[in-house]
Amino acid sequence: QTTRTCQICIKLIRQQVIKKVLPILTLGIGFSFAIIVGFSNVEIIPLHINIHGEVDNYGSKWELFILPAIAFLIYLLMWWLERNPQLYNFPSSKKHSRKEQEKIGVELISWLKVITVLMFVLIEILMITNPYLVLWATLPCLALLLYVCIKYTLKVL
Repeated sequence: QTTRTCQICIKLIRQQVIKKVLPILTLGIGFSFAIIVGFSNVEIIPLHINIHGEVDNYGSKWELFILPAIAFLIYLLMWWLERNPQLYNFPSSKKHSRKEQEKIGVELISWLKVITVLMFVLIEILMITNPYLVLWATLPCLALLLYVCIKYTLKVL
């Protein structure tokens, strides 16, 4: 039983590290990448990809900071939401108390934060390195976001 308890503790610690450290590390990578590209010889970068994976808009290399900045703002918003679960709006439930629903909601927000920040930085890097992969990398991220939302919504109900 002690071994089982240790395994559960290790799993929880691992999840907490993923949910807390990974978004910050990813944001650091995103801003670092933008700085590296910003000080490179490249003057124009792809900014938009159409549905066929073709670049259809270009812009200044400094516009590359937009995606990590948006990711950072989303991170801050979700960080704030994690700390204020009393603001969440849940349906009345006979299965879960309000505190249990808040705990599930905080868990949902923390996973959404991780996935969203990863997705924005991945898009930023792929826009420069291989724009044709942006669509194919974004679709699994969106599917994962949808899965997490459905999973935690079903937990609350």
